[in-house]
Amino acid sequence: MKKHIQWAMLIAMTLTQFGCADDITSSSMEIGIDNNLYPNLAAIRAIPNSRPNCSPIYSWEKNYYQPHNFPLYTRFCFDRNYFPDTMVLEYAKWKTDEEYKKELNIVYPPQVADLEDPTYNNAMAIIDKKIDDDIDKLPASAWHKVVIHPKEMLKEAKKQQRLKGKGYLPSGTELLISIQIQKDGSAIVKTNYHWFTASEPIKDWAR
Repeated sequence: MKKHIQWAMLIAMTLTQFGCADDITSSSMEIGIDNNLYPNLAAIRAIPNSRPNCSPIYSWEKNYYQPHNFPLYTRFCFDRNYFPDTMVLEYAKWKTDEEYKKELNIVYPPQVADLEDPTYNNAMAIIDKKIDDDIDKLPASAWHKVVIHPKEMLKEAKKQQRLKGKGYLPSGTELLISIQIQKDGSAIVKTNYHWFTASEPIKDWAR
């Protein structure tokens, strides 16, 4: 079942690197999203190479409908080492929780213990397609874009790490990118950095 959140949009990206401070070969990336369009839900285009809700992707899921547009998830994860030069996130103001369920005649099936249950997954595939098709009807003018540069963000985090780290070799670095989407669809982008060692959870913040 899709998870929904409140309205303005906060994108939190966590980049974690392990090992050498100058090496990105074992880094990982996570994007966390919150939104502020209350009472409306935000719709978002599928983000390439992501795992929505940071859940594993199973082979059997390919047997069911995979939407291109869906109500906003809070988190997106990527395979380790995936740091593209540019990522474009597209989002739009959609409907309230009550509106889309009533207008699309949606009743979610009860949750099941077996994730491969065909009855449950077929029911969810029908719902996913209804939501996907409805969001796809939004006009082009309803969509907003925010562009981020993961590779540059990682390099800046490591630069800050060298400036603030005072010579020690951290075992990990985390970068928080927050993008606050205003009610008019504009975005305010902020960044924070911190890192940690194997023996100390969080060493310091650099702003």
